[in-house]
Amino acid sequence: SIVLGADGDGKDSFKRMTEFVLENNIDVLTFGINCPFPKTELYHRLDSEKRIFRKNYPADWKYYDTAHVVHRFVDMTLEDFIEGMQYMYDHLYAGDNLRMRFRKSLKTIGSTRHGKRNAMFGFRVGSDWQQVFEQVLENLHKLYDSGDYYQDWYKSSTVSVSAPVENGVPVS
Repeated sequence: SIVLGADGDGKDSFKRMTEFVLENNIDVLTFGINCPFPKTELYHRLDSEKRIFRKNYPADWKYYDTAHVVHRFVDMTLEDFIEGMQYMYDHLYAGDNLRMRFRKSLKTIGSTRHGKRNAMFGFRVGSDWQQVFEQVLENLHKLYDSGDYYQDWYKSSTVSVSAPVENGVPVS
């Protein structure tokens, strides 16, 4: 499992992770978005830095599922995160990429009955996660379109942001 969106993750993290997965023939891959659950040290730290933007409980509980972003990033913009997630999806799940990973797995471990079963297991898990990934991308685009991520964010003086900003919105 991979956690994406932690402090220290930047624009290049997605490409590096994708290359690692492909170079190491990892055929069973799950992921989640870094989620600072309330009453944890991570939540308290990010809240003190004014980075938690989903705090309308109980209505916002639905976002605390590792498939939604509930905090603001310091080392990248939301747009960078969306682009990075799209890059991972395109290179690991979209089109023939999942089938190519399955064929490579079959070639590597598929000479035995257990090897074939394990390769098929990896393919089925990948197929399930393809759908999860698509849902996460949809969630990210909804968040971007809502404007909730950037609302009041750049008024805070406690957090440094790496992207230039005009009128509260990052400029590329």
